[in-house]
Amino acid sequence: HIAALTSHDDSNVAGKAAQIRDKWVAQLESHADKADLVTRLRAFDAVLGVAPTPMPTPSPTTPPARFNVSDYTSLSRAIEDRAIITVAADIAFPAQIMIPADMTVTISGATVDTTLDGGGKTRHFYVEGTLILGDMVLANGWADPSGQGQFPNTVGGAVFLANGATGNFTRTTFTSNSASLGGAVDIELGASGAFVDSAFLSNYGATHGGGIFLSNAGGTAYVAGTEFGNNSAGYGGNDIFNMHSDPSEVQCPSTCGGEECTTIDCYECTCYSCACFHPTPHPTKAPAPTYS
Repeated sequence: HIAALTSHDDSNVAGKAAQIRDKWVAQLESHADKADLVTRLRAFDAVLGVAPTPMPTPSPTTPPARFNVSDYTSLSRAIEDRAIITVAADIAFPAQIMIPADMTVTISGATVDTTLDGGGKTRHFYVEGTLILGDMVLANGWADPSGQGQFPNTVGGAVFLANGATGNFTRTTFTSNSASLGGAVDIELGASGAFVDSAFLSNYGATHGGGIFLSNAGGTAYVAGTEFGNNSAGYGGNDIFNMHSDPSEVQCPSTCGGEECTTIDCYECTCYSCACFHPTPHPTKAPAPTYS
């Protein structure tokens, strides 16, 4: 446009340039590539001898609401509102809470022993999006350890990380949770779990992974400063069991009995004294179920 206008012998060149410029200015706020359009506009500004068009100021984003909750209903509603949540009292869970794929939820306890209790009847969280949890206890979660139910109702007693989901857990204690696979946590295809300064205590996987189970489809787990104790599994991986073929996708517990463990990539991890036991090949009495 500018080349055509400036080379054309017409006394109304400035007027035509101004018309095009005004049209583009009107599109600026809704334009997908604002930087490119501003560059074009500044070229017209130079032709017209006017001040350069400024880059539009980004619209302010509304920060998420912050809620203090003390019961299951208010927690569920705060999650639906995408709030940043502080749990002010222990909460009994009558049913699991779903975190949809397009949602990031941040929950922390008022104190590090604030407890979400599944009562031995339900899992706490089914996560398709992102769950950020801190200063919490997830206790007595349940996902049918008999294995007779339908997947995924038998895996991840406290937390189920579905395909592509993310779970970040800091100062979180998983205790007395049970499932067929992954007594506390199940991590599926493309999902990732990070566990920092946390604890897995007395969780039970009826077949594999008393603490954490990674499916044969492939997920990842990062563990740091985390204590494992008294977890058990029927066939393998009292603490962590990685069903996938790549042992680097999971690391052994980082502490045992309060002492530092050696960090080792493994298929199967059980914390004995201050050693991470990772037999190769992993001696399972029966193969873990395969889920599609």
